[in-house]
Amino acid sequence: MYWFLTVLLWLIQLICLGLLWASCFPGVLGEIGFIVLLLLFGVFSTLGGLLLILIALGIGLLIWRNRQQQAHSASDRTQLPRRRRYPKRLAIATALTLLVTAVLLWLNLPQVLAFSLSRPAFDKFVANTEQITRLCADPYSEPQVSQQLGLYLVLTCDRDPQGAVYLKTYEDGFFTTENYGFAYRPNPQGSQRFGTVKHDGYKQGPVSGDWYWFMGVRDSF
Repeated sequence: MYWFLTVLLWLIQLICLGLLWASCFPGVLGEIGFIVLLLLFGVFSTLGGLLLILIALGIGLLIWRNRQQQAHSASDRTQLPRRRRYPKRLAIATALTLLVTAVLLWLNLPQVLAFSLSRPAFDKFVANTEQITRLCADPYSEPQVSQQLGLYLVLTCDRDPQGAVYLKTYEDGFFTTENYGFAYRPNPQGSQRFGTVKHDGYKQGPVSGDWYWFMGVRDSF
């Protein structure tokens, strides 16, 4: 039981680190959360079988311990039963890790820090007005940018008449396309290419200075 709990607690901490890393990239955390829900559903759907296995292991452990105690009591009646071992310090550290992870995700700090490291490359990209006009301003085509800016791979871009620049870094969805990325001085109504508040679906939030993360939804068909 001690080693099982130890492995489980370390696994929880590794999962927390993975979630923090995924949260650095717009849209990735949501997809991972969906996968985790599917895994949990699979686990709970087989909960009956797991309970039977645990019960069988518990019965076997009780029988084994009873025989061990009988053997020890035959040689020394005063011998005390062995104390159970639990990874108390690791359990406390895991609880703190869960708390810190929840706070960091709520504040979106991992993404803010990751983008801060990549911001010089993003600023340099939008400062090249000729490149922005050539790649992002045409409303009738979706250019393939495929440029690595810091930690992020920019897939495509958009620029509206007000001068806002949208750089898509991630895409998800089936019946609808969910576009994620970063926007420079974005229009609160969204992007015609990636999704608008009025017609499709659009959200944004501050990241650093004039830069915002965005999520826009468009129909895939």
